[in-house]
Amino acid sequence: MRGQVEQTQVGTELGALRSRLGKRGVVLRRSASRLVVRFDGETTLTRIRPHLVRVLPTGTGDVAGDRSAAPTVQARRT
Repeated sequence: MRGQVEQTQVGTELGALRSRLGKRGVVLRRSASRLVVRFDGETTLTRIRPHLVRVLPTGTGDVAGDRSAAPTVQARRT
């Protein structure tokens, strides 16, 4: 999974710092409740809740890694 996302909300206890609001990053993997994202300009990986980001289009009309073009990343339930 290598989709791009943008942080749209703040929730510090959920991994979404105010300093990252509007910042883009690449989703490297996901668990049942968190995405692991490397935000642009950062070297550390961040675990963030999916409802705090939006999926960015890939430029081909599809949303990265998702054919349904959903506006947010949905965590896989196990």
